[in-house]
Amino acid sequence: MADIPVDHSSCSKQHAVIQFRQVSVKNEFGDVSKVIRPYVLDLDSTNGTLLNGEKVDPRRYFEIRSEDMVQFGESTREYIFIKDPSVS
Repeated sequence: MADIPVDHSSCSKQHAVIQFRQVSVKNEFGDVSKVIRPYVLDLDSTNGTLLNGEKVDPRRYFEIRSEDMVQFGESTREYIFIKDPSVS
């Protein structure tokens, strides 16, 4: 677990969670494998969480894909997720 301090007056103390979850994916041949993917969950924050400029529903997981941008509250700080090219 790691805390990311976001020092902005519009951000709640416990604003959102980024959680890595193991999910099953099927390839074009029908083979199923397990992969780890990041998700964002807004914790009913007062000013919300944005994923690619769209406000996410509170208490609902949204998958974060490579090059997605997350913002918290009304902060102008943007967090961009870049997938490691060595990981499939």
